[in-house]
Amino acid sequence: ERLNSVRGLHVIAATLGPDRVKGELIPFLTDYLDESDDVLREFAKVLATMVPEVGGIQHVSHIVTPLETLCGLEDVTVRDEATSSLALVGEQIFRDGTTQQQQDYVTLVTNMAKSPSPQTRYAACFLLRVPYATATSATKTQLRQTFQRLAGDEEILVRRGAVVALGDKFAKVLGSEGCSDLLSVFLTCCKDSKDGIKLQCVSTAVTILPFLSEGGVSQLALAYKALAADSSWRVRYMAADKLSDAAKSFSATDVNRVAFDIFKKLLDDQESEIRASAVFHMNELLALSADAAGKKGALSQGAALAGDPNAHVRMSIAASILRCAPHVGKDLWTNTITPTCTKLLNDNDPDVKLAIVSGFGSIGGTAEGKEIAPKLVPVVMVLASDTKWRVRETVVQQLPSLISNLNKSVLEVLDVCLDALSDRVATIREAACQSCYQLLKLQGMPWGKATLFPKIITMAQQQSRAELPEDNTVSAPHNYLRRVTFLHLLQTLLPLLDSNSLTTTFLPALQQLTNDVTANVRINVARTLVMAKRDGKAGGAATKEIDSLLAKLSSDADVDVKDEANRDKI
Repeated sequence: ERLNSVRGLHVIAATLGPDRVKGELIPFLTDYLDESDDVLREFAKVLATMVPEVGGIQHVSHIVTPLETLCGLEDVTVRDEATSSLALVGEQIFRDGTTQQQQDYVTLVTNMAKSPSPQTRYAACFLLRVPYATATSATKTQLRQTFQRLAGDEEILVRRGAVVALGDKFAKVLGSEGCSDLLSVFLTCCKDSKDGIKLQCVSTAVTILPFLSEGGVSQLALAYKALAADSSWRVRYMAADKLSDAAKSFSATDVNRVAFDIFKKLLDDQESEIRASAVFHMNELLALSADAAGKKGALSQGAALAGDPNAHVRMSIAASILRCAPHVGKDLWTNTITPTCTKLLNDNDPDVKLAIVSGFGSIGGTAEGKEIAPKLVPVVMVLASDTKWRVRETVVQQLPSLISNLNKSVLEVLDVCLDALSDRVATIREAACQSCYQLLKLQGMPWGKATLFPKIITMAQQQSRAELPEDNTVSAPHNYLRRVTFLHLLQTLLPLLDSNSLTTTFLPALQQLTNDVTANVRINVARTLVMAKRDGKAGGAATKEIDSLLAKLSSDADVDVKDEANRDKI
């Protein structure tokens, strides 16, 4: 009840008027702060939008005071909400407020940074950015000094808040000059004794690197190297995960001298999660370098993890190895990538094989793709019948790219896609419909008429057979879901079909299915006919036939069939 009252504070404030809101409502709520964190969090959130209710920006101090109090509370969710609200109010002050109000806000933030409460000092870290953008040179210097003091605070909470705030939004406001001025402060944070702070330093380093000069980037690159070799596995893992993002701001020299060195050491880490994270982003790192020797060393060491005892590491190299192809020379494709793929395709873990298949799309249509595609066929045939439905779904999604790179075995792989239309999992049947759409789009209408259409039209001809009730699987010829899936497939293919295919191949099948014994089939027939008519590709005679079939279905005994058929009239 109290929570709902706070949520309705705007209504109460509108009833009382600005004077009573300032003189009675806000003081009452501030003096009797509820013990419930949910209520306090909602109160902090609502205060940010109550500037009109207190009489406008000139009376904003009545909102700032309770928010300052809330910023010092123990609960982190309340404190963060209050800090966000105080920042929003500050942005309004620096947009619409007077010079005196803006100076008062700067004083507020600097006083919060000196507060005996570590929670309040933590909140101040995130408020420094608000006045900085429009501040004078002297005030900017004062704010940077305040940040420097907070970054060296005795409390871990405050130091961590300073690092997070710098990487959150403060770095963008600081710009190149401000980030360069605070680089020494941040480098000190990177050497902090607490793992939680160094962990945040990795993410913040990625944010501030683009704002630094070449010399500053080199200094921070060395600090990043130290973080990647930290005794804490959490810090090393974060450094591995963010390495390619950080290296985007490195100079070419630092990429080859520092980033590759970090990468190779991470590949030898004792923790499997760190090795997996590092090698998963290998292709991104290779894309940043133009040094053939450096690429060869990094790729060779990464490819060696194909024999790692941990399946997750092998899966990570399987996911990235094909994506490396566009960034290396032909010799590395032949001597390193192809043998590695061959080894991974013979792995005992199906997830490793699946990762290779999933990465095939990155080289589809290239000479490398045409070379590796035949080797994937046996793997695809096995994975297509895997007991895990997500494995089967991923295989089906990759089939269009694989088939487009095959000269032989096309029909064999196509059958995998068509068999998926009878899968017991609806998501896989939907994925198969989309794959057929992509295939027709890639291969063209002549291929569709000669190869695809004759195979899928048989699904519409398999009518219900009451004499076979014991077999009710989706793959059973009499199961109505096969005919429903055929109609879903036709609905998916409609945008690509020409008038001749629609009229001569599919319209007779639709005519046959209007007499189906299953109402769900007839519903989808009506839906498909409406879509075909609206598509406008049918000729005059075909349009008349469609109208005739819709008229027949509009008088169907099933009300849902009639409703679907009558959509054409809406």
